[in-house]
Amino acid sequence: MVKYVESDLGQSASTREDQAALTGKYTFWKPETPGTYYYRTLPPVESMVNPNTGKAAFYWGVPLHFGIAPGRKTTVFCPRRASKGEMPCAVCDLWLPYVKKDSTYTAEEKAVAKSFLPNWRNYMNILLLDPKTGEPVREEDGSIKVRVFGPGTDIIDKTLAALEELAEDLGEDRPNAKNLTDPKIGRVVRLKRTGVGRDNTEYEVSLKKVLDLTPFTEWWEDNLAELPEINPAKTSEEIQALLAGSSTAPITDAFEKKAVSAPTAATKPADAFADDEAVEAIEAEFTVVEEAGNAFGDDEDDSPTATPAKASKTSKPTNEKLRALLDG
Repeated sequence: MVKYVESDLGQSASTREDQAALTGKYTFWKPETPGTYYYRTLPPVESMVNPNTGKAAFYWGVPLHFGIAPGRKTTVFCPRRASKGEMPCAVCDLWLPYVKKDSTYTAEEKAVAKSFLPNWRNYMNILLLDPKTGEPVREEDGSIKVRVFGPGTDIIDKTLAALEELAEDLGEDRPNAKNLTDPKIGRVVRLKRTGVGRDNTEYEVSLKKVLDLTPFTEWWEDNLAELPEINPAKTSEEIQALLAGSSTAPITDAFEKKAVSAPTAATKPADAFADDEAVEAIEAEFTVVEEAGNAFGDDEDDSPTATPAKASKTSKPTNEKLRALLDG
């Protein structure tokens, strides 16, 4: 049985400051379209405990390079960022000369190189929630599935801010003030996505009511993903092979797969995640003013099934373009 531990806000913030997917083994999810989503963050697994502090963050942060192989969306762990510069990285070795302050490369060359900077992906085990029932989403066979969510630092920062606000509002001595993942007293996270395209998408994060997950323990306790084994480190030789386009390894970025959409309500029942008074101030800061609409008071066109706005035409530099610059 996979053991879970208590998450620590201080460790979560520290991991954010310090900051490889296994195809087919886990179910990955992301908010694919604009809309409002609700989920419950599950406890961190034992392998996520920081050996120096003995505590765990509610997420597992991994620095990644995206799209490095010619013509592919291959994702590679960055050993240099993970080790704070102590370990070399073949990908970084390519672009670092271009982005240094004293480099003489053109603005275009620098922009292309910067697109290959490593970015943090932060994995969490979650249960998606049904806004009609206020309970975990059930599959067609009635089962409940653990999903792996891997947002960037923006959502993590906003979640940390919401937790800090809640602790200030409730008082540090309240056991559920900072414990996002406690099975019994952890809170629901409301995630609202607006916009489409890399440069036009924004997220709002807020905390809702406490949701006891102990009635559903049989579905998640033995099915938590071992998050540290996602996006494992590769040897320098493996990374060099990917850059040369000679690797036959499968694409390892699970988030390039089609994501599962959040459920939508056909009716308008009472809001299962209605705020209690203690968190109203936090909601006001992190969400827009809500009008009458669906079960959560959002406008009808805020549903994930609504027709998204036209995507931005801003082009992202390609690996082939970088290669041409390097070879030119």
